[in-house]
Amino acid sequence: MTARGLSAWFGLGSSLLAILVSVERPHWFGLAASAPARDATTAAAAPDPRTAPWLIKRDVARAR
Repeated sequence: MTARGLSAWFGLGSSLLAILVSVERPHWFGLAASAPARDATTAAAAPDPRTAPWLIKRDVARAR
């Protein structure tokens, strides 16, 4: 590979790395930090453990 080709690959890789880092840590580049991402697991309320459809309700099964 020529020096020109190697330089092009190095520039491309460095640019991609800078973009990925700036998305993850924008304050390193003097950019404003974005709002924290809303996580679906923290936003959803935990269901009552007795309402799970895959659980066998023993009292109902005996009554039949």
